[in-house]
Amino acid sequence: MKKIAIVISALLLSAQSLASSTEQSQNQNAEPSKDIYLSVFDKATEPMNDLKKRELSRSLKAEAVCWVVSGKFPKKVKVVETFKTQAKAKFTMENAKIEVSPNEKLHTITSTIDSVNNGDYVMNCWEFGRWDPLGKYRLTVQVGDQKYEMQSFELLQ
Repeated sequence: MKKIAIVISALLLSAQSLASSTEQSQNQNAEPSKDIYLSVFDKATEPMNDLKKRELSRSLKAEAVCWVVSGKFPKKVKVVETFKTQAKAKFTMENAKIEVSPNEKLHTITSTIDSVNNGDYVMNCWEFGRWDPLGKYRLTVQVGDQKYEMQSFELLQ
């Protein structure tokens, strides 16, 4: 049950298409959008291809769950990702502080990551392997002081 954070720079080229819906809302409002976008991506292509779904297979090594938020961010920003799982799980990420609940179903990962496209976006991706528990995952993301709406995805065989 190991999660591996994917390097954010691999998504730089797909950031434009990823956040097109939030860019449209930004054009309609004076305030930057606080929306979060979560989807499964095919990391076998470059740039990574948005599969526009929220179910991923742990047997397909090319799939990763990615989230992106748009706004105006500093070059480096503090990110807190909280995962809630249905079964015991283990998350790993280099240079991150990971807190785990006693039942190993709630994981809070705090890290500092680089924003992309001159601070217009912050994003991160997670890979899942054959030892990761199947079922629904819930993810809450906080970037800086802004907490975003909870997202969910499902890990399938």
